[in-house]
Amino acid sequence: MQKKPSSFPTSIVLIVLLGFFCFHLGWVNVVMQWFAPAEPVAQVSSKVTTSQYTQTLNDKAMQLAVSRTTEPAQKTPLNKPVIESQCHMNWHSDEAVADAKERLSLLDDNLEFEKSQFRLSNYAVVNLITPKLADDYHQALKKRLRRAYSSYRAFFQVSSKQAYTVNLVVLPPRYYDDYISLFGEIPTTNIGMYFGASNTAFVKYKHSNPEQSLKTAVHEALHVFNYRLIGHMPKWLNEGLAEVFENILNYNSPKEVNLPSRYFQERLFMLSVLSESEESWYGADTLLMYKNSAVWVGFLMQSTRGKRVLRALLQHEAKNACDVLTTEQVIHTLIDYYPRYEEDFNSWIKKWSTTQSKFVPII
Repeated sequence: MQKKPSSFPTSIVLIVLLGFFCFHLGWVNVVMQWFAPAEPVAQVSSKVTTSQYTQTLNDKAMQLAVSRTTEPAQKTPLNKPVIESQCHMNWHSDEAVADAKERLSLLDDNLEFEKSQFRLSNYAVVNLITPKLADDYHQALKKRLRRAYSSYRAFFQVSSKQAYTVNLVVLPPRYYDDYISLFGEIPTTNIGMYFGASNTAFVKYKHSNPEQSLKTAVHEALHVFNYRLIGHMPKWLNEGLAEVFENILNYNSPKEVNLPSRYFQERLFMLSVLSESEESWYGADTLLMYKNSAVWVGFLMQSTRGKRVLRALLQHEAKNACDVLTTEQVIHTLIDYYPRYEEDFNSWIKKWSTTQSKFVPII
């Protein structure tokens, strides 16, 4: 059988001739350009896109770095009195203090008055002005103020971190009205008024009832103690503390602090109602609100569980002097420390509402 001759040489020759012919006509470059990717354009586009993306990331990183650097600088340092800057705890103004000093100096040469300055502590100073009386009224008031201040601090375990001076001025009616006017208020039937800008309290003295002016003077001083040692607090607590401590050394009792027993014959509210009745302080029930506040604070002070409640409330307030406890916070604290407080309060009221004594002992 004869083999079929191979066509390999002939194929090679034809391919070489075809390639030479195409190269001669320039078709090879056309074909190569058609198959090759458009690299130069793609490289430029890729570089631009990457550059823009990198720049965006760099910008964001720079912004983040700036914000992290400047944020701490905007925060208030720990040793700065933030509380005072927020709610003006250091409320008096130098101008008002200077004006008060000048106006009160008009009494310096008046022989009707007795003046003294004394310390309650390393931080608290009192400038006291009272009528000069034969029964040593001035010394009696100093003694009560000292005792009220020391008892207050010991009972609630609080102290001041800033020095302050209080002007406490007791004046007969004719002087009282004039000085209230000098300090920018219209004289009314009130028996005491406190001016926070100058840290000055005025008390009206009546010869027919000197004991009332002693109590009022201590009452006004207690508001200063509340504000300086604790800060802002609910109205019932602020006035209740002042009402209770104004009775210090007032009765012939083995206890330092007592409450008038007549308060127990009044219409009394539950504490939740008292706490939510802020508007009643400025209406027809003002005196009733004072008495209710005194009874509730007195009740808490005279019992072991109640003491824990009051200390918890005041120490919580003292953490941030600008905050005022809400009714919910007060009631929750009561329930936590004194679950049966309402039952015990009612029993306490029932016990003392029929007493023949003029006072009810507290502490």
